[in-house]
This record gives sequence, C-alpha cells and structure tokens, in this order.
Amino acid sequence: MDTPAIASRAVHIISVALLIGAAMYGSATRSAISSAYRSRIYLGLALLVATGLYNLIARGTPLPQGYHMWFGIKMLFALHILAVYLLIALGRGDEAKQRRWLHGIAGSGIISIFLGVVIAHMA
Repeated sequence: MDTPAIASRAVHIISVALLIGAAMYGSATRSAISSAYRSRIYLGLALLVATGLYNLIARGTPLPQGYHMWFGIKMLFALHILAVYLLIALGRGDEAKQRRWLHGIAGSGIISIFLGVVIAHMA
C-alpha cells in the first residue's frame, strides 16, 4: 500500500471539495466569500497545486493515448478556478462581480471534477 500517494490523493480531493463547495454555496446563497474565509483560500489552493503536482509525478505509468489532451483541458479549467479564486482572495471586484465569479468557479469546478474522473479511468 502506497501511503503517501493515498494521503496526497485524499488531500487533493478534500481541497477540491472545499473550494468548489464554497463557490457553489456562495453562488446559491448569492453572497460573496467572507474575509475570514479568504485566508483559507490560499491554503486550499496551495494544497491543491502541491498534491496535484505530486499525483502527476508519482503516476509514472505509461499514459494512454488521449490522456494529455484531456489533462490539458482539465488544467485550463483548473487554472481558471485558481486565477478567479486569487482575485477573490485579494478582494478584487465588488460583491456583485464576486458572486458572478463564484458561478464561474462552480461551473468550472464541476467540469474539472468530471474530467478528473475521465482521466482516472483512462489509466
């Protein structure tokens, strides 16, 4: 049993669930992310990037045809989520704009999760 790989994957999934869940909650309740939660955004994003890189490097198996294409598309959605969350954490945009951004994060998050499942089943 590969304990570091399991722990890394678990932290990655928990980070995704918290970040996308917060965006979905914010968009459903029509409220912006509170300033108290903004400090946690940085931690969630850092954990997400670190564990994602570890999971990619640790995979090490020959990758099937089409993997890189789906992985690249998923990374575009992930970069959208990271960039917009950084804008929110930095306090950019008024409250109405931040609510619209949360809608975009929620949509990109759902698509990114779906693409992650597709990629996991390819290998």
